[in-house]
Amino acid sequence: MKNLLIITAFVFGGLVFSTSANAQVVITKPKQPTVVVKKSPKPTTKGTWVWVAGHWEWKKQSKTYKWVKAQWKKAPKKKKYWKKGHWKKVKKGWEWSSGYWM
Repeated sequence: MKNLLIITAFVFGGLVFSTSANAQVVITKPKQPTVVVKKSPKPTTKGTWVWVAGHWEWKKQSKTYKWVKAQWKKAPKKKKYWKKGHWKKVKKGWEWSSGYWM
């Protein structure tokens, strides 16, 4: 009975609604942290390095979005650009569309 109350409180409390394996809907979109990350020098190792702005990432274990600081990332082969993610308004709240390589 106690577990049922906890589950009911979580679902109706408006914290997170799952719409698919990759998309999580939240009632209130998180505010972007006011952390200022100074752009470090571009890595000198081989490959295409792209500055990826800070972004949200869903953590299955904690069932929350975590802020990932901006950083240099090595682009996958045949990819040169990072399309940044964004929040979009959906029926039950907000859904994060993750960034991806182009």
